[in-house]
Amino acid sequence: MEPRHRKGQSYDNALFILDNEPAFPDYEKFWIVNRITDAGEEARIIGLLESRSQNFHRIPFDLDAYRQIPWNMDELSTGEFRSSESSIRSAEPNAARYETHIRRGKNLYAMNNNGARNTALEIARGRAKWLMPWDGNCYLTLSAYQQIRAATGENPHFRYVVVPMARIVNALLLDAAFNPRANEEPQILFRTDTTELFDENYPYGRRPKVEMLWRLGVPGQWDRFCDDQWDFPRPPLSPDAGLFQNAGWVARLDSGRSHLEIGKAGFIARWTSRDEAIVDMLDRCDASAVSARLDPSRLAFYDEEALTAASGNKGADLQRHLRICADQALTRGPFSVTDKTGVAPSCDAHDYFQPAPYWWPDPGKPDGLPFVGHDGQRAPGTTMYEAGSEAYDRTRLQRLLDDTTVLALAATVLDEQHYAGHAAKLIRNMVHRSGDKNEPAYARRAGAVRSRRQRRERARYYRAQGSLFLP
Repeated sequence: MEPRHRKGQSYDNALFILDNEPAFPDYEKFWIVNRITDAGEEARIIGLLESRSQNFHRIPFDLDAYRQIPWNMDELSTGEFRSSESSIRSAEPNAARYETHIRRGKNLYAMNNNGARNTALEIARGRAKWLMPWDGNCYLTLSAYQQIRAATGENPHFRYVVVPMARIVNALLLDAAFNPRANEEPQILFRTDTTELFDENYPYGRRPKVEMLWRLGVPGQWDRFCDDQWDFPRPPLSPDAGLFQNAGWVARLDSGRSHLEIGKAGFIARWTSRDEAIVDMLDRCDASAVSARLDPSRLAFYDEEALTAASGNKGADLQRHLRICADQALTRGPFSVTDKTGVAPSCDAHDYFQPAPYWWPDPGKPDGLPFVGHDGQRAPGTTMYEAGSEAYDRTRLQRLLDDTTVLALAATVLDEQHYAGHAAKLIRNMVHRSGDKNEPAYARRAGAVRSRRQRRERARYYRAQGSLFLP
């Protein structure tokens, strides 16, 4: 998941393991190919495993099943919706947590962290005495394996083995004597007679393995994690709590983003980039789910049979009305974000700008900031098409949408292509400002594109001034 991981890193790490991890005695490696959303990448990984005669189990990503999963809105309080300005979402990290929370059901299906771990346990129980449902990027050295094996032999009464993890660069593992300080969230071995399963209600990015550490009473930095209003209550101790020993260490292979793997700064960057990656990946899945159901040979939002009927003799009244509206649209445009008479708070005419409707300048402040809310009273110029709205962009953008729709319908029903030509002109001008083919008309200058986080910070700044900034 970019930007948390480099694209293709899962394949590269699997290849590194197959090329370099020793063959341990009395040990069987079994892979879980877990809901890889990129079909090409999944085929590459499966091809690699098959070429090395590896045992694996595929958990498919089913786009139709994913499409049925709703947004997680049930647990939100009044005022917490995306369009609100609730203080609960006003600052990082709450804004990022909110975005991942409302996608929790989608996350649980697509990432399937604990689902895959439980599948591994179910497959392994009955095949071996000790089960290792570990993350796919884990790597064991021979010496670390020997330490774990010795511990299970010396203390067979323990039902679990907690194995500390170290995040490292892959190449260091080629040194047989390498033995790092392992203090990251550990992996867990299960004795075959255990019955504990991971709780599949915990999504990726929000303690899916930690919930098991809590249940087993394994102490660590996760005990100091801060809970927020959207977290599940921490689980009670399991009857197996305390029945574990610590042994050996395991390496967590490189994510392809080395700056996210080292020290406190890496931890913070890893945390924020992970939230961003979750949102980006799930949004791509949503886009795929929608586009898969669209027939490119048919209209998406209009009834083609109704349009055909409107083109016939019985549609004469509708045709006259449509012609009047389309002829009016021919007299308007093209439209550009730079046409407004006002200026966005950024002082950049290329920024889309529409004031928040119920926020007024503070008459007691020289600059009017911060704006003051007047519930139900719209500020001048914020109502569609009213006098003064030309200072902003909303009326102009809506006119663009209305006119292109009417012109396209007229071209279809009346079979007069000059209407389509004008609609095409409006759209082209929206995308490329006249005279500069590289500069979007309803977006910022290409040179001013900012990161997702910078855009969020900028938007918050503008909202404080009573504007709705659309990056």
